[in-house]
Amino acid sequence: GTPAINGRLRVQFEISGDPELGGVIGASQILDGGSISSPGFRECVQETMYSIVLDAPEEGGMVTVKYPFVFQSAKPEAAAKETE
Repeated sequence: GTPAINGRLRVQFEISGDPELGGVIGASQILDGGSISSPGFRECVQETMYSIVLDAPEEGGMVTVKYPFVFQSAKPEAAAKETE
C-alpha cells in the first residue's frame, strides 16, 4: 500500500508573468521547518510546483511566495469510498 504521509512542508516559489502562459513557476524550494522528512516526498512536492497553473502577477514581473502545505493521509475507509 501507499505509505501514510502526514505533516507540513513550507515551499518557497517564484511566479513570473508570461504573456502567453500566465503565471509560470520559475523556482521552487522546500524551506526548513517542515515536519515531513521523506526526501522523495519533498522532491516530489518541489518538482510538482512547476506544473501548477496560476494567474500572472497583477503588476507583472515576479512574485516570491512562501506557503505552508499541510498533508494528511486519508483514512482507509475514506479512500475506499473515493474510488467507488
